[in-house]
Amino acid sequence: SLEQEFLDIWISMLGIMTHLLGDDAAPMEEDDYDDGIMTREKLFRVTQELGSEHLRNAIMVLIAMNVLVNDEDDEAQPSISSATWAAIGSIGYCRPLIDEWKSTAQC
Repeated sequence: SLEQEFLDIWISMLGIMTHLLGDDAAPMEEDDYDDGIMTREKLFRVTQELGSEHLRNAIMVLIAMNVLVNDEDDEAQPSISSATWAAIGSIGYCRPLIDEWKSTAQC
């Protein structure tokens, strides 16, 4: 079914994002952005920032379309929402953002 195909693609994408964003954000000094030299660490940090922003955008669209809900109280029934929140909860870089994203799903 179309719903199952979407779920398969979404879970696969979350796996990729988990791999990309899996580590906690490394603190960077403010002037690290301004010295004009692109280091491997800076490139990785910028990629993480962009990746989390795109993930957030996808989450907000799915919430707006009522595909994702904050279903913390209904963990007995596996769903796209529970799979999504579990995946995001395991992403170190996004852990500080999950409560904000879930609160949007309650509105």
